[in-house]
Amino acid sequence: MCPIFLQDGEHGIGLGYEDFKQRFQAICEEHLQEKRATAFAFVFCDFEQGVTAATLHGDHGFKVLNEASGDMMTVFYLHLCAREAAAHSFNAHFLQALGVAEQVEPPCIVCFRVQDGAVEDVALHPIDERSGDPVLVLEQMRRQIKNYLSEMKKQGDLSALSVLRNLLPVARLFRSQP
Repeated sequence: MCPIFLQDGEHGIGLGYEDFKQRFQAICEEHLQEKRATAFAFVFCDFEQGVTAATLHGDHGFKVLNEASGDMMTVFYLHLCAREAAAHSFNAHFLQALGVAEQVEPPCIVCFRVQDGAVEDVALHPIDERSGDPVLVLEQMRRQIKNYLSEMKKQGDLSALSVLRNLLPVARLFRSQP
């Protein structure tokens, strides 16, 4: 799990939002090289309220998702204390950058792999909050991550043919958004 904070000077831990935007590609490359991850995901939700945010920031939310992702996936999320103006643009910016803004809306998990500087194998997983039960929402998120990783293992390494699916240059993440 990789928390992203909106920091004020030296306060907080994790990466600040602007630092994260600038270092996203390097973080992915580092995690791949160090074998800390072979896939990545973003959790998108209303970070200030809602069942998904409460689930993540509850007693076991991060622990359960961290165990589900293990050393196969790095899960990026905006930490609850990140309530500055930029926090509101986080979802819009990264959903647009991943090329899925028109296909899914928060709350959701977007899983993907990065190979040769491109985002590939994108999978969209809406989060159903209708039950209002944090335990059910957490189980749903855990299952979405495990299913993505299971499918990824079945596919094996990305081949030249997979490059035709869901290609998106990582550099697009760093373009200015209108």
